Amino acid sequence: MKKSLLAGLLALVMVSGLGLASGWGGQKPAQPPGDKAKVVVVPGNNDFKGKVLVVMTKALPPGAILEKASIRELAQRFFLVGKAPEGDARWAGSTIWLAMDDVSMIASFDTLEDARKAINAER
Repeated sequence: MKKSLLAGLLALVMVSGLGLASGWGGQKPAQPPGDKAKVVVVPGNNDFKGKVLVVMTKALPPGAILEKASIRELAQRFFLVGKAPEGDARWAGSTIWLAMDDVSMIASFDTLEDARKAINAER
């Protein structure tokens, strides 16, 4: 009886130790409490310089048009950030942040006119 009780306690201690070592004991918060979120511009991020982007997301058809776009990191997430062009009704002139994990497609154009033609083209 003593051997089985001792074996049971030893097994419990081992499982508890493995659980703590693998993170079962709780996860660290994505950002320490009290720290302000820092926006980081991703280095080497010039792929979109001078381009106008049409961005399709999983949830927002038909897509957003962005000028002066870059990829930025905020609170350990990546975003495609750019200006909505003037004349595009709802968000005209505002800075838009689109979560990269929600982006399903990015089309790059040389001019705003070309980007608008692509969005308005019949499918």
